[in-house]
Amino acid sequence: MINDLSIDPIEEGTCILDVNRFLLYNYTIDPCLNHFFYHVCSIGNPRTDYINPLERNKPDFLIEKLETYYKKDHPVFLISSSIDKNNTPDVKKSVFSKLRDLLKNVSFKHTLFIPAVLPKKEKINNEFFSHIYGESLNDYRSD
Repeated sequence: MINDLSIDPIEEGTCILDVNRFLLYNYTIDPCLNHFFYHVCSIGNPRTDYINPLERNKPDFLIEKLETYYKKDHPVFLISSSIDKNNTPDVKKSVFSKLRDLLKNVSFKHTLFIPAVLPKKEKINNEFFSHIYGESLNDYRSD
C-alpha cells in the first residue's frame, strides 16, 4: 500500500492502527503523521464479515472520533493493494466529510489511509529548521 500511494513512511512519519483497538483503548493520534487504519470493514464487531461487511459495520464510531483531528476537506483514501502484478490497486479517494459514503465501498481487503496534515508554522522547531536548511522557517514558508 505504501508503494501504491507513493509515500515514504519513514520520512513522512506513519502510524498503523487496528481501528477497533484505536476506539477501544481511546488512543489519541497526531494528525501530522500519515495513518493507516486496518479492519475498517468490521468497526464495532468482534469478527470480520467477509461476505457482507456493510451489514454490521459501524463507521460512525470511527468518524466521530476522527472529527476532532481532521477538517471536512481533508483527503481520505480507501485502498486495497493488488495481489499480483497483473492487477492494479483499488484506490478510492474522497474527503473526510464524505468518509461515511466512502466506507460504503469497503471490503475485507480495504484499509483506510489518511495522509498527514502539515503542521502549523508555530509547531515547527525554527532553530532546528535553521540548523538543517541554513535559513529561517519564516523565509521558507509563507503560510
